[in-house]
Amino acid sequence: MHEVLGYNVLTIRKKTLFAIGGITVGLIGLFYAISYSVILQNFDRLEQGFVADNIRRVKATMADQTKALDTLTHDWASWDDSYYFVEDTNQAFIDSNIVEDTFTASAEIDLLLFFDTDSKLVYGIVYDREEEEMQQPPSEIITRLQGYQTLFMFPQEDGLEQKGLLLLHDGVISLAARPILNSNGEGPSHGTLMMGRYLSSDRFANVAEITRTSFTVHEINSPPSSKQSAEALSLLLPGSREFYITNIDDGLISGFTLLRDVTDKPLLLVNLAVSRDIHTQGKKTQFILITGLLAASLVFALVIFLLLDYLVLRRLASLSREVAGIGDHASPTFRVTEKGRDELANLAIDINGMLTAIADTQQELKENEVRVRTIAEFTRSGFFITQGENLIYVNSVMEEFTGYSKKQLYKMNWWDMFHPENRNVLRESIMEVQKVGVKPQHFTVRLVTEKGDYKWLDLRIKQVKFQGKPAGFAVCTDI
Repeated sequence: MHEVLGYNVLTIRKKTLFAIGGITVGLIGLFYAISYSVILQNFDRLEQGFVADNIRRVKATMADQTKALDTLTHDWASWDDSYYFVEDTNQAFIDSNIVEDTFTASAEIDLLLFFDTDSKLVYGIVYDREEEEMQQPPSEIITRLQGYQTLFMFPQEDGLEQKGLLLLHDGVISLAARPILNSNGEGPSHGTLMMGRYLSSDRFANVAEITRTSFTVHEINSPPSSKQSAEALSLLLPGSREFYITNIDDGLISGFTLLRDVTDKPLLLVNLAVSRDIHTQGKKTQFILITGLLAASLVFALVIFLLLDYLVLRRLASLSREVAGIGDHASPTFRVTEKGRDELANLAIDINGMLTAIADTQQELKENEVRVRTIAEFTRSGFFITQGENLIYVNSVMEEFTGYSKKQLYKMNWWDMFHPENRNVLRESIMEVQKVGVKPQHFTVRLVTEKGDYKWLDLRIKQVKFQGKPAGFAVCTDI
């Protein structure tokens, strides 16, 4: 019994430990999920916002450079010298203004074209930076520009400029077009002035340096450079979104956007790559938080378990050992220790009360047993108790009646004490009285002694409960 109780208490301690551990693990998992959805995802959203801002800065910087080009174009287009040059193409204007410094100064233009009101080229120069010389513009460039009639349309004269990107046969240029007016900005227009800059790798590198970003540019008509680029094009070309951002891996995030030409058609795909420093910081923050919560949870769980073990489980184990000791001694006279003023102390009090009641009941049963045995031994009537086929009690009078000792009687079938003519009827009758609800029966039978003599007996049988089982209680008198 002691081992069983000890095992049960150990099981309770384990279950308590597992329950606290399970709750702690569950809380840590919940905190991790919350930290992921609140902290890490917010850091990721912040990172995506940072990438989006960088994309906007790249686009804004390129737009600013185009705007600066448009400002320069406006200065040239609204100028009396240009106004009259388109009419007479005088050499003095060319010698004074269209020189190498015009193309190599801070303006860094690559293309300067004068068109008349019929969109025909009056004069044009292209600057070859590799050869460092001014050249006549290729016919392909002029034909390409003349194909965009919107570049020559200014419904409100100086009130509407044309600027943006344009794809030529030899590359992409940033282009600005203005109507040619007098120095007061008045007309009528004498034609159109265009200035352009080729968007070379050096100019993109300059934009990257200004914005402190790293990006690449691809023409949308060329094959995509990566799977991410192809996916970005499929999402950006419909025009429903400004940019597309995707994670390459834990160390790199990419943002994509489109640059449109002067007619608002998609022309270039910008791919901006950013190191995932914000995401990494978010993961560090999450790790620190989870680690702190883990340590705090483990300390909290340990403190709770130790308190529970000290206040409940140890006392319960001690109470269990004391109860097991009482069971081992099979004596209700022992008592468990009553300690404290809580539920376990009340349980100990109740156990002691139960033991007292058991001891009183056992004492009463012993006294009753003594009385019954005394009466049984001093009476002149014989009585015995049967259960099934066996005799489980006979008094000394039955030894006198039968001549058998008690030891011999306990080994016999109880009906062997009676005459063969009475055995079947008596056996059936006594077995019948052992059924619940049957009234006591009265018989006159012959007893067969050990020597083979017969004695007539008056036999009365009643149903009783003996040791918790049905039994037949029989009283017989010698007649």
